[in-house]
Amino acid sequence: MKKEIRVLGLATGKADTHHVIGVVYRGRLYLDGVMRTRSQGPDLTDDVIEMVTGSSHHPQIRVILIGSKQIGAGARIDPGRLSEEIGKPVITMGLKTGEKFNHQPTQTFEMKKGREKIAISSFNLKKDVSEKILHYSSYSDGEPEVLRIADLLTSSVTNRKTT
Repeated sequence: MKKEIRVLGLATGKADTHHVIGVVYRGRLYLDGVMRTRSQGPDLTDDVIEMVTGSSHHPQIRVILIGSKQIGAGARIDPGRLSEEIGKPVITMGLKTGEKFNHQPTQTFEMKKGREKIAISSFNLKKDVSEKILHYSSYSDGEPEVLRIADLLTSSVTNRKTT
């Protein structure tokens, strides 16, 4: 696997409507592109599928990352359906274990990020590959760069504070 694997990170925020920002990164090194959509929500899955498949970046994206910190304001994205309909594997970080989706993850495990353990679920991807992707897309033990940038952009669009 190349260290510059193209990863799409998703973040949401709410102003008048739900905003979804997608950021495409090559590993943790280069910003390749940004995409955006709006939705009435709270289920944003259909709008995210349309945004990604309609993007010129779709053929190059190898995996989609979704973090619990980046999905807020009552929004919901079904990672299994996203993986199935877009045709790309999905990795979720820190989503509630009680969250019910129509598709079960391929793998569920915990990973140490900084000082805490984060619940990871992967859809159509094995644990060892998921770990490599998260390693290649993060600086040291931090958050994947693609999710950090997606969160920053979403906060600027919706005027919410980042944490």
